[in-house]
This record gives sequence, structure tokens and C-alpha cells, in this order.
Amino acid sequence: MVVASGKQAIFETLNIDDGDYQFSIDPGLQNVIKAIDPITGDKEIAQETFPTVDELRLACPDTNGARTWRPAALDPDVNILYIPYREACMNIGPHLPGYDVYSGYGRKTVPRPDSDGNFGGLLALDLKTREPLWTHRKRAIPSTGVLATAGNLLFYGSTDRVFTAHDIADGNELWRARLNGIPSGAPISFSIAGKQYIGVTTGDRNEVYRLDPNEEHKNPKNISATIWVFALP
Repeated sequence: MVVASGKQAIFETLNIDDGDYQFSIDPGLQNVIKAIDPITGDKEIAQETFPTVDELRLACPDTNGARTWRPAALDPDVNILYIPYREACMNIGPHLPGYDVYSGYGRKTVPRPDSDGNFGGLLALDLKTREPLWTHRKRAIPSTGVLATAGNLLFYGSTDRVFTAHDIADGNELWRARLNGIPSGAPISFSIAGKQYIGVTTGDRNEVYRLDPNEEHKNPKNISATIWVFALP
């Protein structure tokens, strides 16, 4: 199968041979699509999320998406996806003070209505059962892709300049390091003389830090790029 997702973080599966639609998995990070045809995959849009200049309406996620370019990781042996995501909605409608103008409407990123103050995390999605296995949530949103290793570890970075390692079985955090800038791109794994290393880059001149609905992060200004490499035990 082929698996793809858009900004709504709805995961579509297609037959790899002919592209025929198979099924969709919606982890519940959006309110724009209210129904998906189980045969064709056609979507029914929630009319109450359509913008109007007459009133504010809530749409989830915001235009930056619950899923963007940050790549997920796949364990092909067990068909599990490990997905970085962000939780955010937007008020969209008339132009109000403090709102951006977007496609002719006023727009402002806001937390989800049921938010507990966490705006991002990792999701393990079982493609066989079509159900989440676990979720690891945190206040800062992911700023990198996810790296899965044969040693049953997951690595990713977030907008608070933290790079973390997690247990692939349950998502529990095992280790963390504070970096000099916001990690970005996709972490990599490589080995030299039988020793395994994990590498990640930092560099704040990218859009990812502007996508964080958590405005309390005050990272130091750092316009240079850095390569960080960590040796595994």
C-alpha cells in the first residue's frame, strides 16, 4: 500500500499497484471534513467551517496544518507509522485587530477548544488495526521529521530547541538534549567502525518556529546552521 496525508492529518491508503483507494484513518486533529466515503474516499466538508466575513468560525487545523513537510517514519515489519504532528485551530472570518489577512479573511491561530496546553507530539498509528497505538504529547510542536532505528528508538526535535529519544513501544521519553537552535530537517543515523551515531541540524531561519501556537518560547536569535551528532551507547 501507499500512505499519504495532507494538512488535516487524515491518512489515506492506496493500492500500490493501481492507486485504488483502500481506506482512511482520521486521528481526530481536524473538524473540516465531517465524513469520508468508505468506498471512494470522497470527503464531505463541514459547512460550519467555511469562512465568512460576517462572523468568526473555528476551523481545525489552522492553515499551517496538523501535518506538514516533517516526515513520518515507518516500521515495515509491523506496519506502524510514527508521525510528528501539531495541535492548533484558527478563528477565521472578519478582519479583527491582531488577525492576519489570509485569502481575504482575518485569521488567527488558537488552541483547540479542548486544549490542555500541549500543542504537538508523536503518534504511533497501526495500519493493520487502523487505530492509534500510543500518543506522546508535549507543549512544543515538532520541528523535525521522525527517525526510527532498528534498536527500537525514535528521535525527533521540537521548537523549544530540544532533541529527544523515545521508546518505540510506548513513546516514553528516554533522553533529551537542549541544542543551540531549533532542530530542523530530518535526523539521520549512520555508523563508523561499528559505532552508531544520530545526526540532526539546527538553524532558525526556517518557517517552523513561526508555526508554533505557543508564544512563550523565547529562543535566542541564532541565524547560523549547526550539525549535532550523538553517539549511541
